[in-house]
Amino acid sequence: MKKKIFIIFISMFLMLGSVKAECTDSKYNELKGLASDITYETSYSMSSKTFTVTFYNVFPDMLLSINKRVYAGKYGDNYSVVIKNLAEGEYIKADVIGTGDCIKYTFNSIFITLPYYNSFFRTQKCEPYEDKLSLCSSKFLPYRLTEEILDDAIAQIEKKIDPVVVPETPKKTTFELIVEAAKDFFWSWGINIIVFVVFGAITALIGNKIFKKVKHGI
Repeated sequence: MKKKIFIIFISMFLMLGSVKAECTDSKYNELKGLASDITYETSYSMSSKTFTVTFYNVFPDMLLSINKRVYAGKYGDNYSVVIKNLAEGEYIKADVIGTGDCIKYTFNSIFITLPYYNSFFRTQKCEPYEDKLSLCSSKFLPYRLTEEILDDAIAQIEKKIDPVVVPETPKKTTFELIVEAAKDFFWSWGINIIVFVVFGAITALIGNKIFKKVKHGI
């Protein structure tokens, strides 16, 4: 009898163990909402030339899966997850997954592409162009800036269309101004005066001849 009871007990235990727990709708919705509250910030180390990404609000019952590694939020430190020594330009996909019954679900995915540090930022070469080129005013860029790219950008800024040079009119002396005024007066009035004088002389000559003829009864 005791043996039968033992067998029944073992069978029930095995049956209970084979029953797979499910992630309830309420738990799923709760984790889905919490996953949307996860934020992050990045910091750059000048000494190691690497980035650190810190995730916040990775609450209990949630994990971050990054590059096949799983991280849990630190209690008492805003439930943060810190990932260090990340290279410039590195791409990160952080999947927010559940724990326990909800471990098979991904509740959110965070995509991060780290920038490149601009080694020409606030250098003597870039200083004159900080207000003209984003290549000089930006501390971080989406690509690695080379001197060749920067030189080409500066050359485009420096390249200007040659202005039209208007020849300067030489200043005239007083004598030249008098001569020029005399010429203008002659062409404006001199010809008319000459025509008037000539016409008057011819008229006077003709009138004089007519007067003589009348006088002598011719």
